[in-house]
Amino acid sequence: MVIPKREGAIYYTLEFMYNGKHRSVEFEIKHKFGDEVEYIVYSNNQPTMYFFRKIKREPFYLAYGSMQQNLSETIAVACEEDYKSRF
Repeated sequence: MVIPKREGAIYYTLEFMYNGKHRSVEFEIKHKFGDEVEYIVYSNNQPTMYFFRKIKREPFYLAYGSMQQNLSETIAVACEEDYKSRF
């Protein structure tokens, strides 16, 4: 899904290490039903959205989008760390 970023939305930066290199992506936070949080992550070079979802006390997982499994696991961990520090 290729969608431009929305005007007026608040974007944050998610930083992580991947393949020995420092990487960062932008994301926005969506809340649904109190126990569910969704981080909408945008790729660096094109406006592609990936949805990382957390339900209740479960860890984040890639709910929508296609990327390498080890990259999605790395970003899910970074989302989890951000979530713990933010909430």
